[in-house]
Amino acid sequence: MAAFERDISDAAKSIVVISPYMQAGRVNTLLPALQSAISRSVTISICTRAARTYNEKLRNAVVESISQLQQMGVAVRMYEELQQHCAIIDKSVVWYGNVDFLAFGRKDSDVLRFENVDIAGELSAIYDGMDCEQLFISDVDM
Repeated sequence: MAAFERDISDAAKSIVVISPYMQAGRVNTLLPALQSAISRSVTISICTRAARTYNEKLRNAVVESISQLQQMGVAVRMYEELQQHCAIIDKSVVWYGNVDFLAFGRKDSDVLRFENVDIAGELSAIYDGMDCEQLFISDVDM
């Protein structure tokens, strides 16, 4: 995921990360890039599952990671249920797949990275208005 970290480091305006799961080790790996982005006045928003949804063994580390991010100035929104995996950088770069960007990936995880202002804008609009517990995206006939 070095390319993802590079995109974070290159961000100029905004970073939105939707990652249902979080692991302290992965968050700690990303902290330098996130701190650098914040020092450049990049706004960072993270959507993830609420700490209380984790098992007792992991909960304290997740609470600490969320607190660390918030103290840095990252806006963290928590949900009881969240299944999407997406990152949008500067409303132009999209990472989309089944990778948990804030947790260490599995061997069977896939992610696409592409640059498309229109799609990034559409996704940003969806996540900016995400007030529900779960976002549902349904197929439409063309």
